[in-house]
Amino acid sequence: MGVPDERLSIYTGRCPQCDSSAIKALRCERCPVLEVEYQRSVSAAGRLLERVLDLRFELEAGVPTPDITCEEAMALRVMKDETGKWEREQTDKQRQEQREMAAEQRAHQLAQQGHRPPSMRRR
Repeated sequence: MGVPDERLSIYTGRCPQCDSSAIKALRCERCPVLEVEYQRSVSAAGRLLERVLDLRFELEAGVPTPDITCEEAMALRVMKDETGKWEREQTDKQRQEQREMAAEQRAHQLAQQGHRPPSMRRR
């Protein structure tokens, strides 16, 4: 199959200037991703986030880690809590969407059978 970089160059071609087949996404100056990347590299909170993301990966992969500071341990706990909260919100959202789809399917089936939903019946 080859290296993804090389496979992609089959379709895009190599750069005529540097002969690279690398693809780079260029962002506009106002792109919020650039600001986030910048803040993660220069602010204390951003650097802590980077350390904690690395620590979490290492811990989940079973890589022996050096001593963890109190600040990092607290950040890991917050990250775990927030991840759990986000996962619960996503599960609730999916369940709600499934309920709505099931209700729409029931209404469609009833309509095909000639039944009117209670809200559409004449009084």
